[in-house]
Amino acid sequence: MDLIMVFSFVMAICAALYIFDKFFLWLEEKGLLYYRKRKPDRSGLIGNTLLELQNIFNPSTQNVIEMKQNSEVRQTKNDRDKNDN
Repeated sequence: MDLIMVFSFVMAICAALYIFDKFFLWLEEKGLLYYRKRKPDRSGLIGNTLLELQNIFNPSTQNVIEMKQNSEVRQTKNDRDKNDN
């Protein structure tokens, strides 16, 4: 192969990678993709997974969690009713 052809091929690959990089950064800016600047929040994912495993092996825990969530909902409703009066 000719040296100019190899150099042209390498430059074309570099240009394509640069264009893809800019495109992915634009997608990340729009919130459609996690690429370089923003990382996904994985703490909720791990917590939810562990909670589901705990529910499988200890079902009574789910009842306690549901009761706490229901009491929090009732408490916020009561707070709103007090603020309305």
